[in-house]
This record gives sequence, structure tokens and C-alpha cells, in this order.
Amino acid sequence: METPRQKCSGVFMDGKFYVIGGKDKDHNILTSGEVYDPASKTWKTIPNMYVPPETAPSFEPSPPLVAVANNELYAIESSSNLLKGYVKSSNSWKVLGPVPVRTDVCNGWGLAFKALGDELFVIGSYETPSYRTPSSGVAVFSWKPRLDAIAPEWQLGAPPPEWKMVNFLLLKDKMGIISLIQSQHCNSCSVLY
Repeated sequence: METPRQKCSGVFMDGKFYVIGGKDKDHNILTSGEVYDPASKTWKTIPNMYVPPETAPSFEPSPPLVAVANNELYAIESSSNLLKGYVKSSNSWKVLGPVPVRTDVCNGWGLAFKALGDELFVIGSYETPSYRTPSSGVAVFSWKPRLDAIAPEWQLGAPPPEWKMVNFLLLKDKMGIISLIQSQHCNSCSVLY
């Protein structure tokens, strides 16, 4: 990489590996991204690819919450609970709408945000919107994203009884590929079999 960084996030998109955000050796927030092209074996810096949270957090924010679905990059801004889509042609972010779980409580820690196939998944703290029987816990939501969507249409997943509550999320796709998502600072998240 051209810039040493820590607490960053990485994704595969367009057949290349992207590293986004993070901090430099002096703990300054990096707004750049970098892309590695395996064909040419080179790194290229993408200035201003990452927009840090808008408010100053009370404690260390999580690394950027990013995921790629259908070869498009999405991010959750932990300070505002907003989902954004990356517009490649203009190196900018489009606000798509709110996520249904709390991301602002622990500055993004304790939240799982991943893509599997053409769907995005968010797993985190959730309170039912019922006034008669309110309840809270960990919930799983999914959405098949589109950058041209007016607002995300999240679907609440009903976890099967065989799911076990542990400190990480295990996703298995149709081809049997396993994704393990560890959730920092989280007392309970889900395992999907």
C-alpha cells in the first residue's frame, strides 16, 4: 500500500481489492482509499474515498462499516445510522436511508454489516416498534440493494430456532462458502447455519 494504515476496512470489487479509511501511524483519520490491481500488482490511492462520521465520537469509532453487493460498495455511517452507496463515477457517496438497527450506540462496534450474494445484511441491537409489547434484542435484517432506490426496504429475518447466540456471525451461502464476522464489544450476535 502507498499509505500505512490501521483500523481500516477492505473489500473486493471489480476484481480488485480496496482498502478504505482507517488511521495513519499518528492516529490521524485517513479519508483516502487504495485499490490493489492483481493484474498489474500495483496500488493506487483514491483521494477522499471515505467520509468519516460527522460527529465526534465519545470513544474510538469502529473501522469503516462497508460491504459489496452486486459489485457495488455500501457503507453505514455509525454516527447517523445511515446507509450510503458509493458512486464510482464521481468518487462520492449517496445517502440511501436509515438502517433498522442502532449503529450509533457504540460507534459501530457490536454491529455486523456484510453482503452475501446480492443482499446486504445488518445484525445488531433492535427494539420492536410495538407500544403494547415492546421487546429488544439482536435482529437480522436483509435488503437487495440498488443505488437508485428511494429508500432501503429492509426485511426483518426470523431466526430459525437452531441459530445460536454467540459473539460472531457465521454465514453460509448457497455454494457452501463460509463468512465469519466477529462482532467487537457485543454481548450477543447470531450464528446462521
